[in-house]
Amino acid sequence: TSLMMCITGLRSPSLGTVWLQGKSVSRQDRRLRASMGVVFQSSSLDNKLTCAENLILGAQLFAVSPKEAKLRAKDLIEFMGLEEYTHDAVGILSGGLKRRLELARALIHNPKLLLLDEPTSGLDLPSYERTWNRLLALRRLRGLTVIVSTHRPDEAERCDRLLLFDRGHVVACD
Repeated sequence: TSLMMCITGLRSPSLGTVWLQGKSVSRQDRRLRASMGVVFQSSSLDNKLTCAENLILGAQLFAVSPKEAKLRAKDLIEFMGLEEYTHDAVGILSGGLKRRLELARALIHNPKLLLLDEPTSGLDLPSYERTWNRLLALRRLRGLTVIVSTHRPDEAERCDRLLLFDRGHVVACD
């Protein structure tokens, strides 16, 4: 989680520099942050808004036009298998449905990079598989770069490259 905060520029590293796309990450670099989609460990959805409203609001934060935001929201709701919940308030959804909606919101502006902090925590096995199948499909279809923070070996196995940390230090990279 600390590394994810540093990558997004929300926290400065205590030592060293985070480089992303050939630039050092700083809190002032909004363009770099605008190229990322982020799903933090804790939910940041508005429980009083519907699924569609959460996605449209997310799109507006990235200056996506209202017309385009509605189209993207509809597509992502379908892609994540949330059609029957489109007009439901997020507060009534299960943890797994909220997690899928968070992922959809992180993708609403077509980011180049997707940062996922414990993306499948709290998901049952079918939701876990469905989520990873969608992530892998996005990587193939859009060339999306995905950085995942996880404690799950089965999740790490799905990655192309692993970086292991222990108390803030890299202990292995391959």
